[in-house]
Amino acid sequence: MPFSTTIAASVTDRLPKALSPHGHALADYLILGGTLAGAAALFRRNRTAGACAVITAVSKGASMLLTDYPGGVFRAISFPMHGRLGLGLAAMTASMPKLMKFHKSPAARFFVLHSLISVAAIGLTDFTGTGKTKQVRELEHVEV
Repeated sequence: MPFSTTIAASVTDRLPKALSPHGHALADYLILGGTLAGAAALFRRNRTAGACAVITAVSKGASMLLTDYPGGVFRAISFPMHGRLGLGLAAMTASMPKLMKFHKSPAARFFVLHSLISVAAIGLTDFTGTGKTKQVRELEHVEV
């Protein structure tokens, strides 16, 4: 995971778990809306960045639709698995500018910000229903 998202995960993982599954679903939909708006804005200036934002939005949307939580439609994956997928998507999002060679453009900031917000939402979510801290660390180390 990129350094910035690792720091965000470390900080939010120690905080109280303020987001329930319903709150996390709401955060997911807000993040998805921001990603789609960002994709539309990025396409005007940088087509590669815009395409990467669309890929990010489609990945996020698919994860949301398949999750067993409020707002999920098909309920094919568990809520904790959704958290693990979210960490992977955040790492993918943060890595896209470097991978697609637009890391020196202003568009790269959108992807870093998106991944930080996603990791913060994951770090503040109570995936186990216990309210205990360090759930992100547990999500990262679960074998599938």
